[in-house]
Amino acid sequence: MPLTPVSSTAPYLLPQDVIDRHDWQLCGQLLTDDPINGPFFNSIALVLASPVLYELCRDASGKAEAYFLTSNRYQVADLQALMAAGGNGANLLKKYLSDFVMMELFDRRGGPDPPATIVKAYEEAIKYFEGITTGVTVLPFAETQQAGVPVTIQLQNSDYAMNNLLTYKQVPMWGIRNAYRRVW
Repeated sequence: MPLTPVSSTAPYLLPQDVIDRHDWQLCGQLLTDDPINGPFFNSIALVLASPVLYELCRDASGKAEAYFLTSNRYQVADLQALMAAGGNGANLLKKYLSDFVMMELFDRRGGPDPPATIVKAYEEAIKYFEGITTGVTVLPFAETQQAGVPVTIQLQNSDYAMNNLLTYKQVPMWGIRNAYRRVW
Protein backbone atom coordinates (compact mmCIF):
# COMPACT_ATOMS: atom_id res chain seq x y z
CA MET A 1 0.00 0.00 0.00
CA PRO A 2 1.52 3.33 -1.00
CA LEU A 3 2.15 6.05 1.53
CA THR A 4 -0.16 9.06 1.73
CA PRO A 5 1.42 12.28 0.47
CA VAL A 6 1.08 15.24 2.81
CA SER A 7 2.84 17.84 0.69
CA SER A 8 1.16 21.13 -0.08
CA THR A 9 0.07 21.74 -3.65
CA ALA A 10 0.68 25.49 -3.43
CA PRO A 11 4.18 26.89 -3.02
CA TYR A 12 5.05 28.89 0.08
CA LEU A 13 7.00 31.31 -2.11
CA LEU A 14 5.83 33.07 -5.26
CA PRO A 15 7.95 34.76 -7.96
CA GLN A 16 6.87 38.15 -6.60
CA ASP A 17 8.43 37.25 -3.25
CA VAL A 18 11.73 36.46 -4.97
CA ILE A 19 11.64 39.77 -6.88
CA ASP A 20 10.86 41.63 -3.64
CA ARG A 21 14.05 40.28 -2.08
CA HIS A 22 16.44 40.10 -5.05
CA ASP A 23 17.23 42.11 -8.18
CA TRP A 24 14.74 41.31 -10.93
CA GLN A 25 17.28 42.14 -13.65
CA LEU A 26 19.70 39.54 -12.28
CA CYS A 27 16.85 37.03 -12.15
CA GLY A 28 15.98 37.93 -15.75
CA GLN A 29 19.57 37.39 -16.89
CA LEU A 30 19.71 34.03 -15.14
CA LEU A 31 16.35 32.96 -16.59
CA THR A 32 17.40 33.77 -20.18
CA ASP A 33 18.45 30.47 -21.71
CA ASP A 34 19.83 31.82 -24.98
CA PRO A 35 21.32 35.34 -24.75
CA ILE A 36 21.28 35.73 -28.56
CA ASN A 37 17.95 34.30 -29.66
CA GLY A 38 15.96 34.60 -26.42
CA PRO A 39 13.51 34.34 -24.85
CA PHE A 40 14.55 37.53 -23.11
CA PHE A 41 13.33 38.42 -19.65
CA ASN A 42 13.96 42.15 -19.92
CA SER A 43 10.95 43.36 -17.97
CA ILE A 44 9.70 42.64 -14.49
CA ALA A 45 6.41 41.32 -15.91
CA LEU A 46 8.23 38.71 -17.99
CA VAL A 47 10.32 37.63 -15.01
CA LEU A 48 7.20 37.26 -12.86
CA ALA A 49 5.47 35.24 -15.60
CA SER A 50 8.39 32.84 -16.02
CA PRO A 51 7.35 29.21 -15.51
CA VAL A 52 10.95 28.35 -14.61
CA LEU A 53 10.95 30.81 -11.72
CA TYR A 54 7.60 29.46 -10.53
CA GLU A 55 8.92 25.89 -10.59
CA LEU A 56 12.04 26.94 -8.68
CA CYS A 57 9.75 28.47 -6.04
CA ARG A 58 7.93 25.14 -5.82
CA ASP A 59 11.27 23.32 -5.52
CA ALA A 60 12.34 25.59 -2.65
CA SER A 61 8.98 25.04 -0.95
CA GLY A 62 9.46 21.29 -1.24
CA LYS A 63 12.92 21.58 0.26
CA ALA A 64 11.47 23.54 3.19
CA GLU A 65 8.80 20.88 3.73
CA ALA A 66 11.47 18.19 3.77
CA TYR A 67 13.38 20.02 6.49
CA PHE A 68 10.26 20.73 8.56
CA LEU A 69 8.82 17.24 8.31
CA THR A 70 12.19 15.70 9.19
CA SER A 71 12.14 17.47 12.53
CA ASN A 72 8.77 15.90 13.48
CA ARG A 73 7.85 19.21 15.13
CA TYR A 74 5.84 20.79 12.34
CA GLN A 75 3.31 19.56 9.84
CA VAL A 76 2.39 20.91 6.43
CA ALA A 77 -0.74 22.48 7.95
CA ASP A 78 1.51 24.42 10.35
CA LEU A 79 3.47 25.91 7.46
CA GLN A 80 0.30 26.76 5.59
CA ALA A 81 -1.10 28.48 8.70
CA LEU A 82 2.14 30.42 9.17
CA MET A 83 2.15 31.63 5.58
CA ALA A 84 -1.58 32.46 5.65
CA ALA A 85 -1.17 34.48 8.84
CA GLY A 86 1.71 36.46 7.36
CA GLY A 87 3.84 38.36 9.79
CA ASN A 88 7.54 38.39 10.48
CA GLY A 89 7.92 34.61 10.71
CA ALA A 90 6.41 34.15 7.25
CA ASN A 91 8.64 36.91 5.85
CA LEU A 92 11.74 35.27 7.30
CA LEU A 93 10.74 31.96 5.76
CA LYS A 94 10.18 33.67 2.40
CA LYS A 95 13.62 35.29 2.63
CA TYR A 96 15.35 31.96 3.14
CA LEU A 97 13.29 30.28 0.43
CA SER A 98 14.15 33.07 -2.02
CA ASP A 99 17.83 32.51 -1.19
CA PHE A 100 17.35 28.88 -2.22
CA VAL A 101 15.77 30.03 -5.48
CA MET A 102 18.62 32.42 -6.27
CA MET A 103 21.21 29.70 -5.73
CA GLU A 104 19.21 27.37 -7.97
CA LEU A 105 19.09 30.09 -10.65
CA PHE A 106 22.87 30.29 -10.57
CA ASP A 107 23.22 26.51 -10.50
CA ARG A 108 21.11 26.02 -13.61
CA ARG A 109 23.43 28.34 -15.56
CA GLY A 110 26.58 26.34 -14.83
CA GLY A 111 28.59 29.45 -15.53
CA PRO A 112 30.45 31.78 -13.22
CA ASP A 113 30.26 31.37 -9.49
CA PRO A 114 27.50 33.29 -7.74
CA PRO A 115 28.43 36.44 -5.83
CA ALA A 116 29.64 36.02 -2.26
CA THR A 117 26.45 37.63 -0.93
CA ILE A 118 24.28 34.98 -2.61
CA VAL A 119 26.50 32.17 -1.30
CA LYS A 120 26.47 33.63 2.22
CA ALA A 121 22.68 34.01 2.17
CA TYR A 122 22.30 30.42 0.93
CA GLU A 123 24.56 29.07 3.68
CA GLU A 124 22.61 31.08 6.25
CA ALA A 125 19.37 29.58 4.92
CA ILE A 126 20.81 26.05 5.18
CA LYS A 127 21.90 26.80 8.74
CA TYR A 128 18.39 28.06 9.59
CA PHE A 129 16.69 24.96 8.20
CA GLU A 130 19.17 22.63 9.89
CA GLY A 131 18.39 24.50 13.11
CA ILE A 132 14.71 23.75 12.53
CA THR A 133 15.55 20.07 12.09
CA THR A 134 17.64 19.87 15.26
CA GLY A 135 15.30 22.04 17.36
CA VAL A 136 17.72 24.93 17.83
CA THR A 137 15.45 27.22 15.81
CA VAL A 138 11.68 27.34 16.18
CA LEU A 139 8.89 28.89 14.18
CA PRO A 140 6.72 31.59 15.76
CA PHE A 141 3.76 29.60 17.06
CA ALA A 142 2.10 29.98 20.45
CA GLU A 143 2.88 26.33 21.19
CA THR A 144 6.61 26.71 20.55
CA GLN A 145 6.68 29.93 22.56
CA GLN A 146 5.83 27.94 25.68
CA ALA A 147 8.34 25.16 24.89
CA GLY A 148 11.21 26.61 26.92
CA VAL A 149 9.24 27.98 29.86
CA PRO A 150 10.12 26.07 33.03
CA VAL A 151 7.27 24.54 35.00
CA THR A 152 7.43 24.05 38.76
CA ILE A 153 5.71 20.93 40.06
CA GLN A 154 5.90 19.16 43.39
CA LEU A 155 7.47 15.72 42.95
CA GLN A 156 6.32 12.84 45.13
CA ASN A 157 8.42 9.86 46.19
CA SER A 158 6.64 7.76 43.60
CA ASP A 159 7.77 10.21 40.90
CA TYR A 160 11.38 9.66 41.87
CA ALA A 161 10.88 5.90 41.82
CA MET A 162 9.19 5.98 38.42
CA ASN A 163 12.01 8.04 36.93
CA ASN A 164 14.65 5.60 38.24
CA LEU A 165 16.77 8.43 39.55
CA LEU A 166 20.22 7.51 40.80
CA THR A 167 19.61 9.13 44.18
CA TYR A 168 16.57 6.93 44.75
CA LYS A 169 18.31 3.68 43.80
CA GLN A 170 21.68 4.32 45.44
CA VAL A 171 22.63 2.35 48.55
CA PRO A 172 23.92 4.56 51.38
CA MET A 173 27.70 4.69 51.51
CA TRP A 174 27.78 3.61 55.19
CA GLY A 175 25.98 0.35 54.50
CA ILE A 176 22.70 -1.21 55.57
CA ARG A 177 21.92 -2.38 59.09
CA ASN A 178 21.52 -6.09 59.55
CA ALA A 179 17.93 -5.61 60.69
CA TYR A 180 17.04 -4.15 57.29
CA ARG A 181 19.15 -6.47 55.15
CA ARG A 182 17.23 -8.86 52.93
CA VAL A 183 17.89 -12.49 53.66
CA TRP A 184 16.71 -14.93 51.11
